[in-house]
Amino acid sequence: MAKQYDVLFRLLLIGDSGVGKTCLLCRFTDNEFHSSHISTIGVDFKMKTIEVDGIKVRIQIWDTAGQERYQTITKQYYRRAQGIFLVYDISSERSYQHIMKWVSDVDEYAPEGVQKILIGNKADEEQKRQVGREQGQQKGRLVLQLAREYGMDFYETSACTNLNIKESFTRLTELVLQAHRKELDGLRVRASNQLALAELEEEEGKPEGPVNSSKTCWC
Repeated sequence: MAKQYDVLFRLLLIGDSGVGKTCLLCRFTDNEFHSSHISTIGVDFKMKTIEVDGIKVRIQIWDTAGQERYQTITKQYYRRAQGIFLVYDISSERSYQHIMKWVSDVDEYAPEGVQKILIGNKADEEQKRQVGREQGQQKGRLVLQLAREYGMDFYETSACTNLNIKESFTRLTELVLQAHRKELDGLRVRASNQLALAELEEEEGKPEGPVNSSKTCWC
């Protein structure tokens, strides 16, 4: 059976437990949001196909547990990622402060040239905001400065209201495509016109560690 996509990439969601990583994933892949959640155990993933610049991209999106006890497992997945979301909760200053630790993990474990986007999630909880958004605010400047320092785009998102969900996932996919443009251009001239960049069989996508099989939206 012919593949219904041209290229397959793996994206990774990392960040503290409770910042809403799985809610982002559920909203993007299934357009669902659940206000109640349980923490992800180990690693879980979902698939979605989108079209970017005329290319059908199958993205395998891995949702990792934020708890320290699972990080030995989740770090295995850094090495095979082409794109990574670093997620914090705008209502949790602590989760933002921990972004530096997550950046350090990416630098240590992810492949060179991996594409990154910084996400400030739960933007709908404005009344609980602890991390500023506007450039004129002190904390807001720190967020933008951090994103610039590490060459990351920055989005504030809300899985609850669907704010910037499609935009942020599409943007990271675009960045990965741009980073691999030479390989893509070379592969597209093949007689079969089948792109094989970052080829991953979906069976291979089965988690190597514990997986939460519940369909509830975990964070």
